[in-house]
Amino acid sequence: MPCNNKVGPYLKYGHLLIESYANNGTHYCDITGEAPFIKESINKLHKLAKANNCKIIHSCGFDSIPSDIGVLLLQNASIRNFGKPLNDIKLYVRRICGGFSGGTIESEIKI
Repeated sequence: MPCNNKVGPYLKYGHLLIESYANNGTHYCDITGEAPFIKESINKLHKLAKANNCKIIHSCGFDSIPSDIGVLLLQNASIRNFGKPLNDIKLYVRRICGGFSGGTIESEIKI
C-alpha cells in the first residue's frame, strides 16, 4: 500500500519516513516543493528504492497538478492533430498568488 505524505517541513521530518518506505519496498508520494529535500532523497535513496522495486514520487499534486494536466492536454492534442507527442514543452509563470509554506521557507534558509 502506498504512502501519501503531506507533513512538512520535509527537509526536517521527511528523511526517516521515506527511507523506511524505500527499505520496505513500499511506494511513496508527497506534495513537497522543497527542492533540497527532493535532491537529498534522490541522492540517498534512488538505488535502494530501485533495488526494492519502490517508486518514490515527489511534488505529486499541489504545485505540479496545473502543469502536469497542461502537459497531458498538450500531448493529447499534439497526438490527435499531428500524430505524435511534442518533444519539448516549456512552462512560463507570470504571476503567483499566495504565500510560502513554513517548510518552503525553512528549506530556503538551509540552502
